[in-house]
Amino acid sequence: MVTTHGIAPWDVASKAYRVWVKESVQKARACFKAGRDYSPRWKICRCRIAGYAYIHRFEVALNCIERENYVLRAQYPERKGRGRGWK
Repeated sequence: MVTTHGIAPWDVASKAYRVWVKESVQKARACFKAGRDYSPRWKICRCRIAGYAYIHRFEVALNCIERENYVLRAQYPERKGRGRGWK
């Protein structure tokens, strides 16, 4: 049995796994915020748009993960498609 920090790959619903996922979500949000804060410096508009779209796509998945109490699933189809959830 291979485990890291007492978590086996199949323990996706365990408390330790959910704590690790929550920490990872927080790190991802911090990185996306840094990217969003930096992107106005990009001179090419289509690069800014692509950056915002990329960030948004993954924030939709992060929102789902948070709503589901940090239990991961294999797919997040709600993040696919045009304009889904644009604010």
